[in-house]
Amino acid sequence: MDGQQVVSSAVRVTDKMISFMRPTKMWTKFLSIMGFIMSGFMVLLGIFVSFAGNLLPQAQGAKFPPVLGLIYIFFSIFYIIPSIYLFKYSSALGRFLSNKMESELESALSYQKSFWKFMGIVCLIGIIFAVVGIVAAIAIPLMVKH
Repeated sequence: MDGQQVVSSAVRVTDKMISFMRPTKMWTKFLSIMGFIMSGFMVLLGIFVSFAGNLLPQAQGAKFPPVLGLIYIFFSIFYIIPSIYLFKYSSALGRFLSNKMESELESALSYQKSFWKFMGIVCLIGIIFAVVGIVAAIAIPLMVKH
């Protein structure tokens, strides 16, 4: 089996393991709430930017395009999704710490897996955009004729 061992399904959660989980619950709850707040601010900023172009005095034709506000609102999703996973992880972990039910620990670990999967996908997308941006930054000036 490629050097892997099958561990008995009866894994014991020790008091030391639980003592490591308690602060994790607190910090993930805090970070999830901060993510909700930041996502809310991004939505408000997006709404403001969408309408600000019409409200602000025009300086030599400069104007915020309304689509810029929609981009802010779209990117707020990248804050709210991991915040939801963290909040659900923290809640399930809290229920596990209270009643020591195995199903709550499984739920918590499932939300944690989803959080890290989402973050990994976002990281990969960011790397792809960075590589495309670097290639474009090199190629576009080379293609422009003087």
